[in-house]
Amino acid sequence: MASLLLVLIVVVIAARMILKGYKAEPTLLMSGTILIFATGLFGWGPMLPASVTSTNFSGFEPFKYIQFLMGYRAGALGLMIMALVGFADYMSHIGANDVVVRLATKPYSK
Repeated sequence: MASLLLVLIVVVIAARMILKGYKAEPTLLMSGTILIFATGLFGWGPMLPASVTSTNFSGFEPFKYIQFLMGYRAGALGLMIMALVGFADYMSHIGANDVVVRLATKPYSK
């Protein structure tokens, strides 16, 4: 029950900060980091996945987890963005964008 209460408090504070005009990225990063530290502090579950080696110091485990997530997800995201930009550039090069725009706007011309 305490875990749900802490999560609710963190979510409400993060939502208020975002609604007050604070930047969303650092607000969400700090909220997530607080919840990761709470997970390790209160023992709500395993801190690291089985594929990640432990630092053998519980104070560094949240940072190791953030490093794992950034390396795993950010790398895959970067490759996906590069592939999509390459595809979009190729479609512009062969003129497919113009065809799609012409076909999509044709019903509106009537």
